[in-house]
Amino acid sequence: GNKDGMVRIWDVATGKELKKFKGTSENVTVGIRKVAFSPDDARVVSAGRQLKLWDARTGQEIATLNGHNGNVTGVCFSPDSRHLVTGSVDGTVKAWELATDQDFATLMNDAPVQTLDYSPAGTRIVAGSHKGTINLWNTDTNELQRTIVAHPETVLAVRFNSDGSQIVSG
Repeated sequence: GNKDGMVRIWDVATGKELKKFKGTSENVTVGIRKVAFSPDDARVVSAGRQLKLWDARTGQEIATLNGHNGNVTGVCFSPDSRHLVTGSVDGTVKAWELATDQDFATLMNDAPVQTLDYSPAGTRIVAGSHKGTINLWNTDTNELQRTIVAHPETVLAVRFNSDGSQIVSG
């Protein structure tokens, strides 16, 4: 993650910086660990010790989302751009309603969260953990559907395939 606390948007064709905004107001050694565009390209999320939402077009801060008791280590927008899930070293996964910028569900993970993904249909959330497990939740009920003992150590990456029938992890 970068430690200058800045979030930058770049033009792929020219390599020019299009926007720059302060991703954290704290003097933190952690810096920005995760960033993501919403699928509709309207918002950007930046995560480290602070979790911030930005208007991707104007660069204006929309909200600082509070709720985790540790560094945020995973972020993912829902496919319809209406929700955001975040994971933390505090062992929680939070689901946020972006219309109100409020969390509406806290899912307990079995260990610090390292990575997250939404299924393409938006019906499941998957989280990879520090202790090598993968947890899968139903987004309608927020119930844990399955825990997979996946790796002997930390799962740093996890993603659904295009139809949501498989998960790849590393």
